[in-house]
Amino acid sequence: MVLSPPTVSSSIPTTTSPTPASAVFRGTVVPPNQKAPADNVFVFVEAGPEFLDPNKISESSGNQIAMNLFEPLLNYARGNGPPVPGVAAKYEVSPDGLTYTFHLRKNALWSNGRTVTAQDFVYSWERGLRPATASRNAQLLWYIRGAKAYNQGQSTDFSTVGVVAQDDFTLTVELETPTPFFPHLVCYIAYAPVPRETIEIYNENWTRPENMVVNGPFQLTEWAFRDRIVMKKNDRYWDAENVRLAGAVALHTENENTAFQLYESGTVHWTPAVVPAEKIPILMRDGRADFHIDPLMCVSYYLLRMDQSPFDNPAVRRAFNMAIDKKRIVDHVLRSGQSPARNLVPPMFEPISGYVPAQGDDYDPERARKLLAEAGYPNGTGLPAIEMVFNTFEGNRLIGELVQRNLKETLGIEITLINMEWKSLLQTLQRGDFHFGRGGWCADYPDPMTFLEVFDSRGESNYAGYKSAEYDALLAQIRKTAHVTARNDLIQKAEKLLNHDVPMVPFYFYTRSYLLKSFVRGFEPQYQDHHLLKYIYFE
Repeated sequence: MVLSPPTVSSSIPTTTSPTPASAVFRGTVVPPNQKAPADNVFVFVEAGPEFLDPNKISESSGNQIAMNLFEPLLNYARGNGPPVPGVAAKYEVSPDGLTYTFHLRKNALWSNGRTVTAQDFVYSWERGLRPATASRNAQLLWYIRGAKAYNQGQSTDFSTVGVVAQDDFTLTVELETPTPFFPHLVCYIAYAPVPRETIEIYNENWTRPENMVVNGPFQLTEWAFRDRIVMKKNDRYWDAENVRLAGAVALHTENENTAFQLYESGTVHWTPAVVPAEKIPILMRDGRADFHIDPLMCVSYYLLRMDQSPFDNPAVRRAFNMAIDKKRIVDHVLRSGQSPARNLVPPMFEPISGYVPAQGDDYDPERARKLLAEAGYPNGTGLPAIEMVFNTFEGNRLIGELVQRNLKETLGIEITLINMEWKSLLQTLQRGDFHFGRGGWCADYPDPMTFLEVFDSRGESNYAGYKSAEYDALLAQIRKTAHVTARNDLIQKAEKLLNHDVPMVPFYFYTRSYLLKSFVRGFEPQYQDHHLLKYIYFE
């Protein structure tokens, strides 16, 4: 079914999806002996998710799995098209852009046979916003009227939040301000429904395979820690007849070489972002048609914990930023078309909304040494011990070693590298128990605010502990501003402030390198790297 087109006033910037970005690399030589599996099960590698509960997921691994188990009102399209119908068959937007009315399809079922209703969305969004849930993705719902106050405990009455089930199949959502990218937001896992009756019976154990009830195209059948996640086709899914896979398996690995061996042996069909750096020039030289490099709306950065010495000193933070040669990282370690970053917001928004990112400090060893000396640490003398923490991947280790040498050569600083598994890194960042920690962000929706809001003083993903009343005020102004030029000016002011305060050191803007078997169809480049398995089939 075709969605009703949104109606907005002329002063509100309409949301356009990015045009399909040109591939950075595509080869033409198809490797021999690539044959589709007889069992029609798609196998890929993935780091183990922290959660599969839509109200708690805040990282890409959990999202990649859960988005195929739980369907929101709208779905990501193949490639970079506008959102397509999910549980909602259509929607309308009020002329002022503040009220969305979603009309749910009557044939959407949970896997236990119960009909998916508007009340399921009200329950899920209330649960996600409930302070006791401690959701790290609740901030994505703050665009809804009253949601932020409820999430922060300033209101305990959910009727003050602009979400109302008018009947079983009609959901009305009132926003704080006109938000043209709201249809993109509701595709995200934080906006998916969850099964109330199952949660009330099993509590924290409701996401175990034997308990989980889903409404998406696949069901969870196995979750073996640090081994695999297995899904099968959900025959009760409303669009099951168009789901062509029998199932999918995500094999756990955090090692690029292991992933590469699994792919070359034919065990897996897709290795998302886990291609060994040393293999990339060879794959490109050989013109492998199953090797892909696509642009991605993501930024890699390292967080500086601002309440821990020495990063409580802004001069030290700026010195670190200027001392690290990001061009060396992309040219000598990554070698996959990435571009060095001097700021937070990727450069892909100019053709979308006209926003031109504000550039921060560039590599400047001399200025870095001067700043460190002004901070009271000439040639690194007197600096406390500093640890650089990152998750297990060979590329992260190589980057860490390069940065380690860079800081020693430029500033005379010795840092210790700490390598840990993905879940452990997440927990370390969430506790704020680090000095210099690997982070990064991928767009949740096509607008610069998806990046800027990470550093909101009360944001759940503000692992740097950045607190700035001026920055928070700018974010509030941006949310209320509809005029495109005025809004872009405010966004640039906010980004300039981040560049000045340096809560993180931007490293590079991503591309996504991956291997994908030649028999896989329905898989298209996507700027957020969201790939719904319902679109995939073998040929």
